[in-house]
Amino acid sequence: MSMRILTDTGAGVVKTIEATPTSALDNVNAFIRMLPGHLRHPEISDGANGSYILEWETDNVSAYVDISEQEYSFSLTVHQGKTLFRDGSVDDMKVIVGILNSRLV
Repeated sequence: MSMRILTDTGAGVVKTIEATPTSALDNVNAFIRMLPGHLRHPEISDGANGSYILEWETDNVSAYVDISEQEYSFSLTVHQGKTLFRDGSVDDMKVIVGILNSRLV
């Protein structure tokens, strides 16, 4: 997941550069910034091997996202229903934002 960073060149000129987060915490922060404002923030805990786990629990849905330096895994369970699993590159986490937005209302 790349981020845009504005830097001052020292001559009063602002330059935009692309930077790649280097840690799981950077990826968690980037993911949280992608969440719509109406979604409450998740509970966050330490995962395995330096990853972080984000959890949401409602009356009808449980959702978990495990985010590391390069990958994520996601599960969403509708109580008394099916579980959806996804995993992939942190560059593709935006797709689960849409899923969370539609299910955690």
